[in-house]
Amino acid sequence: MKKKKKPLYRKLVRVPPSSVSRNFGWRFYWAIGTLVLAGSLFFLSSKGLPAFVTSLGTFLSGWWTLSDVPIWRPLLALPAYEILPLALGIAAAVRAILKQDTLSLRLAIWALVALLLALVYPGKQTGDLVWALLPLWVLAALELGPSFRFCREQSMGSGCHLWGGICLCGFCLAQPGQHYEYGFNW
Repeated sequence: MKKKKKPLYRKLVRVPPSSVSRNFGWRFYWAIGTLVLAGSLFFLSSKGLPAFVTSLGTFLSGWWTLSDVPIWRPLLALPAYEILPLALGIAAAVRAILKQDTLSLRLAIWALVALLLALVYPGKQTGDLVWALLPLWVLAALELGPSFRFCREQSMGSGCHLWGGICLCGFCLAQPGQHYEYGFNW
């Protein structure tokens, strides 16, 4: 007898609702503790917690303050500046739908929700796309990862090519006097 496959949406949410409400209290306390410890640099600096409250107020005030950034600018900026994670992230999302990979599906949903939120947000800026870029870069890495599995004979050559490319980039960036026309002051 064949085993019946679970629908895709059932694989994305595995926790029964009764256990979510039971564990919410402990998760809330851990989240507050992490915020206090990380926001105060383990009680070494007290500037992080007021900065969190200020940035939260700035975000909430952006919902009733209109921006002069049109909706097409973030849509054009994403493929113009980040074509690699966009193309590979879309490819990884399609592969995740076909293979029903829950991690990649969750990352794709995160990227889509962050992109929609950046477009719907009235006080939008082009920099708001960074929250969509984070899961797109992870999806791109997941898509490219299997392409770089080498056998032992090929690993030495590929390592030499990698270090050669890094040295070439470092040499090009270290040329004094070449970067003044581009605004670098090294």
